Amino acid sequence: MPAVVKAPITWSPPQVGTLKLNSDASVRHGSQRCGEGLLLAKELKLKISCVELDACNIVAMVSSGVAIPGASEFVCADVMVLFKVVEVLSYQSISRTGNRVAHNLATLAMSSMEDFLWQNVCLSSIFPCLVV
Repeated sequence: MPAVVKAPITWSPPQVGTLKLNSDASVRHGSQRCGEGLLLAKELKLKISCVELDACNIVAMVSSGVAIPGASEFVCADVMVLFKVVEVLSYQSISRTGNRVAHNLATLAMSSMEDFLWQNVCLSSIFPCLVV
């Protein structure tokens, strides 16, 4: 199982030569849609050094290896399997503020009925989150 790191308040870049995935869930009830950054990493055969999530309950469940019964149980099971497949080295929780770019992207994607893949593009709606 990957190492767990204490939650930072602000986002920090990954170490040079490594990849970090910031992930967030956005749910629209009844839509049956979700975005899956880990699944994309698997398909692209990327090796992710660190995953940051602002869902403390998911981090706690993955850390303990014991899922809390309910909807989160299935998310946790998927995350644990993908962590092994993608070979994630560590994961940590991060504050919503520190994860705001991932949160805003997830919300934007969920508000549309289209699938999105942004590579090497900075969306105008996200740029203000990047400028400190």
